[in-house]
Amino acid sequence: MRRIFVGLAILLVAACAAYFALGLGSSAEEASENPTQSAAVLPPVKARQVIVADAKIVPAKNAGLSFASPGIISRVYVTEGDSVEEGQLLAKMNSDKQLASVAQAQAELDRAQAYLRQLRAGSRPQEIEALQAALDIAKAKLHSATVAGPALELTIAEAEVRKIRAQLDLANEGTRPEAIAVAAAEVSAAAAALEQARALLAETELRAPFTGVIASLDANSGEYVTTGEVVLVLADTNAWHIEVEDLTELSVIHVNEGDQARFTVDAIPDLELSGTVSNIKLLGVNRVGDITYTATILPEKQDPRFRWNMTTSVTLNRSAKDEIN
Repeated sequence: MRRIFVGLAILLVAACAAYFALGLGSSAEEASENPTQSAAVLPPVKARQVIVADAKIVPAKNAGLSFASPGIISRVYVTEGDSVEEGQLLAKMNSDKQLASVAQAQAELDRAQAYLRQLRAGSRPQEIEALQAALDIAKAKLHSATVAGPALELTIAEAEVRKIRAQLDLANEGTRPEAIAVAAAEVSAAAAALEQARALLAETELRAPFTGVIASLDANSGEYVTTGEVVLVLADTNAWHIEVEDLTELSVIHVNEGDQARFTVDAIPDLELSGTVSNIKLLGVNRVGDITYTATILPEKQDPRFRWNMTTSVTLNRSAKDEIN
């Protein structure tokens, strides 16, 4: 009897399993025959993609200044942190040789200009009278030499008469245009030489190319410096930019000038500012095996706590063109 109950139980379980299997198969078949009754599949939501990069704060304008020629620094007029105006003298070299060259060139120019004025003015009446008197004396000497003088004295007297007569003729006729042209050319050459001497003198001086602050100074009186050696760094700290240097070639193609960005400053954790990409350099550089590009971001606001080379983290929204595509 017990075996019968066990057999009936087994048959009942098998029947239930078959029923459910048939039901599931039928449902799957109906779903395949009626696709409209299946659940709708939604497309994945495209998240807004951003680019995060490291950056640093830099002055909007800065320059490392150096002398154009080698020499010994004679005086430094500024110290680090000083505010200077455009054109202000910052440092100078020993310039005795250059000053002497300027003085010599100035004297040569003055001489050439005076001679040109003399030619243009022509001979004065007093000069003509003096030449006429000299000619009369030369003629008298020639007459004496002709009467009783030796042959050599006669030859000298004739030559003197011819020379003074020629000078008198020129004085009466006035200066020829050709002579004036030559003198004018000499004035131009002397003026060019003076400008060159002044340029060499200017190379011994270091002046501020723009208004700013002395950010770094590495120059002392008595030191010898070479051409191109940076002796001080000048920065305009009234405006700061954010400079991103590690945009890879895979990232830079998604960034355009005018894109919006946000950045935080590591040293100022409570500060978060926005800005606009103002420039992207065309030339990439090799950094540790990656080609990277530099982008400049113009902050919408400045902060008095900014310092040169402070590190920042920049979040760049990918260009709207990329989102459309």
